[in-house]
Amino acid sequence: MARLAVNGSVGGAALIDPQWALSAAHCFDP
Repeated sequence: MARLAVNGSVGGAALIDPQWALSAAHCFDP
């Protein structure tokens, strides 16, 4: 698991590769 912060929004993500994380769209929808 990872915690992502983008433009003031914070969401969780699953690491699917060392360079890729999979997250739900609603985590970053303003």
